[in-house]
Amino acid sequence: MMSSSRAEAYLGLPEWARRITRQVEVSFHESLKGTWRADGTEADAEMTLELDSAALSAQTLLDTGDMQAVGTLRLSGLALLADVQGERHVDWDSGRIDLVLRFTGDDGRPYLLVGGCSPHPLPEHEPFRFRLESGDGTPAGHAIVNAAEA
Repeated sequence: MMSSSRAEAYLGLPEWARRITRQVEVSFHESLKGTWRADGTEADAEMTLELDSAALSAQTLLDTGDMQAVGTLRLSGLALLADVQGERHVDWDSGRIDLVLRFTGDDGRPYLLVGGCSPHPLPEHEPFRFRLESGDGTPAGHAIVNAAEA
């Protein structure tokens, strides 16, 4: 089980390394690009997501799998350029990454982007799959995005 090996690895660290894992923030940036489709339509539209995720410390990330996420989102036809904020959670046992992101569309209404991915050991990257919900939970669309190529 992954959690026991993670705990064993942590206990094997020297005290100075354990102290650092409690003090140092963990953060990274990712660029995702793909398509989204509004419910009730047949046409795909472009989507880009620039996201910065951060955990207060490496220890917090190891213990909870939780990170805060902020960034910008472009959803052609819904959000020209929207600020997003929310949470990222890593399930250390399964490897699944889940995101819940909130933003306001160009129509002034609140939306949620909910989804994630389940990475696997194959060389191909599993895409992030999202459902788009209006602020009251009504389905509004779905999206598939991958890491943007450099």
